[in-house]
Amino acid sequence: MGFLDHETATRFQFPNPTAKETPIPLKAILLDDEEEKYYFSKLAVEGLKKSKSGHSMNKGRAQKIDSPCNTLGSHLAKVSLNSTDPVLKRNGRFRMFTPREVARIQSFPDEFELHTTKTTNYRALGNTVAPVVMWHVFQSIIRCLDGQELPLYSEPTNKAIAKIQLK
Repeated sequence: MGFLDHETATRFQFPNPTAKETPIPLKAILLDDEEEKYYFSKLAVEGLKKSKSGHSMNKGRAQKIDSPCNTLGSHLAKVSLNSTDPVLKRNGRFRMFTPREVARIQSFPDEFELHTTKTTNYRALGNTVAPVVMWHVFQSIIRCLDGQELPLYSEPTNKAIAKIQLK
């Protein structure tokens, strides 16, 4: 953070962690009607099973859908079963996350429009700071600039998150 005013800069504090007691499980954001193009071929799965690295190097990391998602990166468009990127195993088949699922994991509301190609969406969403995180940081900045004390925690609403437009 950078502030022109030294007094304001010394007052600023990053928000306190706001982890929920019960994290949101991955299954809460998964789409039910994912397209076939997001699934890995049988050949790719067989190749993973035959490779030594598939067992010893944490390749083909299928996410536990009852837990929060592992970290997503900007190279999701190039995800493969031979990488350490998170993938899903649904109905016995491996697949990659869809751009909408990645947006949901990053806390973008469903009203947020994905306009570009799949690859560009993956890159943008993987490089983003989640809107809910930025909401908390901006609330701290606003309070700091107004000279207000920071509350321990306040929950952003979908309306507050939706106001953060990333274009």
